[in-house]
Formats: sequence, C-alpha cells, structure tokens
Amino acid sequence: MEDDIKALNLFNEKAEKLAQLSFTQIMFSQKTKVDMVYEAGKGFKVSRVGPGSENIDAIALTLRFFMQDREPSSIRNLSKIYERLSISQEIKDKFNKARISLNNYLDSESLIKIIFAGKSLTNRDILNTFMYGGLAHSNHKERYDEWMKSPIAPLFTNEFCAIVAEMVRIISFYIAKFNQLALEELAST
Repeated sequence: MEDDIKALNLFNEKAEKLAQLSFTQIMFSQKTKVDMVYEAGKGFKVSRVGPGSENIDAIALTLRFFMQDREPSSIRNLSKIYERLSISQEIKDKFNKARISLNNYLDSESLIKIIFAGKSLTNRDILNTFMYGGLAHSNHKERYDEWMKSPIAPLFTNEFCAIVAEMVRIISFYIAKFNQLALEELAST
C-alpha cells in the first residue's frame, strides 16, 4: 500500500506541475488561434498563435508520467491501484468516470477532421504521433516528420495542443482531486 500512496502522490505532484506550466497558462488564456489565408497562385498559408516549441517540450516531458506504463503514476497503473485500495466506491467510481471520459475523448475524431493516409485521425493518433514521433520517442518519427513538412503543420500542432489541454484539464482538475480524496480517506482509516 505504501507504493500505491507514493504513486498517488507522484501523480498529484506531476498534475500540479502540468497545471502550472506556461503551456497550460497559454492554452487556458484563450490566446490561441490558427489562421488560414488563401492567396491566388500561392495557395494556403497556415499560421498558429499558441504555445511555442519550448512550452510544448516542457509539457510533453511531464505528460509522459501519465502515459507511460513504466511510470507508477500512469493512468493505466492508477486504475489498478484504485481497484485494490480500500477506499469508498464513490471515489473509485469518480476516478473511473474521469478515466473513461479521457479515453473516450482520445479515441474520438479530432475537432477538425483530418484524414491522413486514408484514415480519419483520432485525438489519440495525433497525441501519439507528436509524443512518440517528435517529442519523447521516435517510434512514429516518419509520420511526425511528414506532418511537420506539410503546409498544414501549424494545424497539426494546434490540434496536439488542444488535445493536451483537455488532458491537463481532466488530469489536474479531476483525477488529482479524486486522488487527494483517496489519500485523505486512507489517512483517516
């Protein structure tokens, strides 16, 4: 149980960090946008206002604590912890509802429908391409590089930022609070 408590505390520590990063401040300030301008003979020019590459790198480094199963604080590992903790079913249900909501969001099509290689991309496709193709690993490097060379690269980046912002909202404002309730309940027994 000591390791489970450490994992809950690590999750909350990293969730607080996510909430405080400049990436999050920029995304939640609603000062983000994508402009698409068409010029005859030149085609579309796409530009983006939002978190820069340093902001994105910083959030990706922290986000991996919630995504990679070798981290005790991954959401998948937390679901196993919640199953075995002696806490109220209400807290377990709230956690599961937030986890399911996050997974449903990640498995849904992106806000702007993007078809790549004949497949409509999900939020998870975009997240994984960025995280495992350019930011934290190189498993999807070819796809990531192709996206970044395309004229709509700012659109891909904007979608990634929006997906991460939603993840931060669920992780920092919901799951971390349920963890705190679980920790308090464990401390009182």
